[in-house]
Amino acid sequence: MDKVQRNPSLLTLYSVLKDFRGEHTDFEALASYYEHHYRVEYSENIVLKHFLLTCEVDPRMRAKENIILYWKMLNSLEVIKREYAALRKSAKLPPDHPTRVQNRRQQLEYLRLENTINQHLNQLHNEFVREQKLQEAARKKQSPAAEEEEEDDGAPAAAAEEEAAPGEEEEEAPIKKKRKALPLKISNFVKRRRKKTERK
Repeated sequence: MDKVQRNPSLLTLYSVLKDFRGEHTDFEALASYYEHHYRVEYSENIVLKHFLLTCEVDPRMRAKENIILYWKMLNSLEVIKREYAALRKSAKLPPDHPTRVQNRRQQLEYLRLENTINQHLNQLHNEFVREQKLQEAARKKQSPAAEEEEEDDGAPAAAAEEEAAPGEEEEEAPIKKKRKALPLKISNFVKRRRKKTERK
């Protein structure tokens, strides 16, 4: 494995895979950041390396656990594929040739690393899609509820107006009666004054 040990990117990868814990990834926060920021500012189509790097540097994304580790895995995956392709050139050597035997071991190690990375990236993809669907379902559930609340808010208001209308008529009725009654009282008062003056 001398070839692997001489490759700085793969040395970093071994450290990343050793420390990585998939359960520490906040998939809900990733999906929310995509929906409210990345999709709006960049594109609906995710370029994973760009998306992860944007999440890492953007202060609006607070749940950053594992994000940079995923990004390092992607970089290492490119190195692995390139190194694996280079090792295939030794296939022309005799089967028992020391170089071919060593290269074969390295190829198997590269395949193991590639499979491990792909497992983590597949988990990232599946959990991300799942969270997107959950958030979309929650939005759809809230939308009809909001419309019903608006309708419910409008109905009592209309009913209150209808109930208030008869009340206004009832309030106006006594006022009209008082207005009609006032002249009668005044006329009676005038008649009494006239009778007193006539007696005098």
